[in-house]
Amino acid sequence: MSSALGSLMTLVAARQVGREEIVNYFAVLFRGKLKRTWSHVWDKLVSCSSDLYPAELLGDIEQAYEEDLVDPTYIGFKHVKQRLEMGNDRLLARLADDPHLRLVEDTVAEMGWWA
Repeated sequence: MSSALGSLMTLVAARQVGREEIVNYFAVLFRGKLKRTWSHVWDKLVSCSSDLYPAELLGDIEQAYEEDLVDPTYIGFKHVKQRLEMGNDRLLARLADDPHLRLVEDTVAEMGWWA
């Protein structure tokens, strides 16, 4: 599941899906779709949310920390607030520039080093 969240970030970075659509989906996860016990998925959900400018999700994120659903050594609440201070435009620009969030255009070029 955490890899699936990362793939959604790639779709936002590639402008295949809008930020708002993913934020709305993350809200559904925060608000009951995910079992409310710790798992790495909660860590990844908060991490991905923080990369999307999490203003709409801040209350949900804070609640997740209060319920010990997030490992603060994976991502601290301070980090989430720092991302908010960066602003929406700057965070989305960082996503677009992240080489780890690119669509695979040439499978052979991407995977050839495995041989």
